[in-house]
Amino acid sequence: NLGIVYGNLGDYEKSVACHKKAINSRIANLGNNHPNVAISLISLGVTYHNLNDFFTAIEYYNLALQINKANYGEDHPETANCYNNIGAAFLLLNQFRNASEYFETALNIRKKILQPNHPAIAECYNKLAIVSIKTRDSKNAKLYFKKALDAKVNYYGIKNYFTAKSYSNYGEIMLE
Repeated sequence: NLGIVYGNLGDYEKSVACHKKAINSRIANLGNNHPNVAISLISLGVTYHNLNDFFTAIEYYNLALQINKANYGEDHPETANCYNNIGAAFLLLNQFRNASEYFETALNIRKKILQPNHPAIAECYNKLAIVSIKTRDSKNAKLYFKKALDAKVNYYGIKNYFTAKSYSNYGEIMLE
């Protein structure tokens, strides 16, 4: 938790140090494959993500992914979150094919385990729409933004901030 606090304060050097201490402590006390080790690895990955060191972030996200798959299996929210984090890092590296593959995997897992209109599913559609925009695939961008909008309308209703943001995204892409 101290690593997260330092990260929120923008002191990433102290954040990294705290997360590494937490990882070492958790490994010593819980073993290499405990879910709490994965949580600390993700937190360290987020810190590197915030430092724009996306390759290092991906390394830690991948370590957490392996632990989560070993503990929970492929079809679990924590596993999907790891895929989503890796996709986000690849997106920022402009590695759109990799980003799309990880977002698709996260989406497929979430579709199996969550309600069809869950916000986490809408989040995947939004990220796939962004990848589609970056690769100049406006047809798929429109499709994904529409799916995200439909999910949010059904989950939150029409008069909601998140729904309004989706209307905005969909409206902008439809202007193209």
